Amino acid sequence: DSRQDGFIVRRLCCFLMHAGFRLAEIVGNGSSEIMYLTLDCLTWRINGRIVTRPTRAQLASLVSGRDVAFVTPPRSKPDQWGELHCPFPVVLTFNSSDDINPAACLRDIELRYGINVSDRASYPLFATGSGHVFSHHHLHSLLRLVLTDLFGAAVASLYTFHSFRSGLATALHAAQVAEP
Repeated sequence: DSRQDGFIVRRLCCFLMHAGFRLAEIVGNGSSEIMYLTLDCLTWRINGRIVTRPTRAQLASLVSGRDVAFVTPPRSKPDQWGELHCPFPVVLTFNSSDDINPAACLRDIELRYGINVSDRASYPLFATGSGHVFSHHHLHSLLRLVLTDLFGAAVASLYTFHSFRSGLATALHAAQVAEP
């Protein structure tokens, strides 16, 4: 369903601008092995309580600046046991007044389909309308379509999903954030 894809791609872009994950940690790798973000990678701290399976009421009660989403990195090709590159979750503070707030985008995903999923360990965090993991090619094509529509083919050809990752690194450097 193209509406579901558009919904997810917008939220994915908001998420990637702030979280720095590789596209390979979002999409399937062609095997049955799960090495992408699933709903099980997402945990919430709502009003001081850790919540792994939020209800609609809990998500509706999120307060800007107080509540956070934690996203635990999946196993990945360069770090299959999560010991080197990112053994800690990414912490995203909820802000309902920010149109591109990644925690708000994750809340939208939870409300759209996450709260209804029983097997969060195998269900993709960023899922197609039929609940499958996206392929790299499909997401790349969608991004190219959106950018072409907004900025033209010449500009669209300059960007990939890796642009979010390098853009975040550049912004962190410009803000003089120290390396860990």
